[in-house]
Amino acid sequence: MKTFITALALTSLIATPAALAQEKFTVDFEFDRAELATKAGTSALYARLQGEIREACNLSSSRKGLKVRKLENQCVEDTTQAALEKISSARLTAFHEAKTGIAAG
Repeated sequence: MKTFITALALTSLIATPAALAQEKFTVDFEFDRAELATKAGTSALYARLQGEIREACNLSSSRKGLKVRKLENQCVEDTTQAALEKISSARLTAFHEAKTGIAAG
């Protein structure tokens, strides 16, 4: 069974292509819960999720200074947290925490 989530992120200080002039934007992400049954499946799902989140948080700028990169990274962190809450998988959350050293929630 496929599951479709929409991760909602607050973007108080940034404007992304997905969220121009908005405070919120969505990242639509479709996955099959069966992917979370194995470590390899969880890893692949996490990589796909991060790719879509990074794309949504990418500011359109040919010159990215430290401030822009910081804003993008915060967007990725906030959106990842929202997605992990929506997906609600202990295995995926543990994978994220092991990979990043950042506790979810």
